[in-house]
Amino acid sequence: MTLADLQKLTPAFDWAAYFKTTGTPRAELNVEQPKFMQEIERELRETSLADWKAYLKWHLLRTAAPALSAAFVEESFDFYGRTLSGTKE
Repeated sequence: MTLADLQKLTPAFDWAAYFKTTGTPRAELNVEQPKFMQEIERELRETSLADWKAYLKWHLLRTAAPALSAAFVEESFDFYGRTLSGTKE
């Protein structure tokens, strides 16, 4: 689909700004799951900016935990390793 088609599918997201910021060339796009994009559109409209910020901060910290201080590494392992997976050490 074209960028214009994608923008029509998800008007709450500024795709032109996204592609410009990421330096991604704008050509035709392969959107295999248009219903997923429609759900993204709904979430962008219905979820508050504060909730998005909290969600994205959590993901940033979760994925960065192994590179942070020992306290973050231990907490991450305690939850994902011990609590969710049952790993002892």
